[in-house]
Amino acid sequence: MRIAIVGGSGFLGKNFTYYLLKNSKWNITIISHNTKEFPLSKKDRQRVAFITADVFNTKAMAKALHECDVAYYFVHMMGQKDGDLYALEEKAAYSFKSAIDSSSVKRLIFMGGLGNDSDKLSKHLASRHKTGRILRSLDREVIEFQASMVIGRGSVAFDIITNLVDKLPVMPLPKSSVTLTQPIRLEDALVYLHLAAKVSISDNVVIQIGGPTILSYEELYRMYAKASSKKRIIIRTPFIPAMVEAFFLDLFTPKIHARIGKAMVESLGNEMIVTSDNARTLFPKVEPKDIEPEINLLAK
Repeated sequence: MRIAIVGGSGFLGKNFTYYLLKNSKWNITIISHNTKEFPLSKKDRQRVAFITADVFNTKAMAKALHECDVAYYFVHMMGQKDGDLYALEEKAAYSFKSAIDSSSVKRLIFMGGLGNDSDKLSKHLASRHKTGRILRSLDREVIEFQASMVIGRGSVAFDIITNLVDKLPVMPLPKSSVTLTQPIRLEDALVYLHLAAKVSISDNVVIQIGGPTILSYEELYRMYAKASSKKRIIIRTPFIPAMVEAFFLDLFTPKIHARIGKAMVESLGNEMIVTSDNARTLFPKVEPKDIEPEINLLAK
């Protein structure tokens, strides 16, 4: 089987590639608008093809998907300097949908975000959900995963937390820091993505995934501070708007992380917890592990 990873040069794409090379015999096509080949052994290199194609170029994307059976869509526009996030992601989704229509792909798997549609979602989460609806309108098999923060080395969302804790002795947090979230370890997310290629589904489906721990963002900051042996004064105050955190991102995190982080800041006000048990129904053997041991390991 040949699978395509669209947005394959990013955090999730790279880690999923390494995971599949170790745990499957599939051939892999990495598709990205700015493909940078990452380190592979000579043996693994025989199973991986790197193709440069822009998601907004439907013909180029359809060509890149040639002979692929399953496609994974890991594209987002949060790091873009110019343009409206919501409009860009909607345009990308429609363009990619057209490319799939012209391809041999039989199943599409998309990684989106948790969040309740009945709430007033942030632009970032509303965009993720809109992308999912567009892709699920395909006449192919579509699985949309919805997840909160992925805990792993290189995860922008988690790196933002580590940067702020590492560099701010006193951390004033906005009132949204009490919002609940349900992070998942990278390894568990990769297991779900792998199994999704062959799981039996009767219709296009949304699958919510998360670890066993539900906690607030403030508790997540404190967990990492404790794991890294950083004595930090963490203060939650209703007088500091969430955008102050965006200001800190500009000061204390890499530019690309800051751009992505600022797109995420508004989402701190949206609860991101699993409310459906269909992940357990479809993947009964998957038991996501607690995030604290992983954070302790990453903090070393």
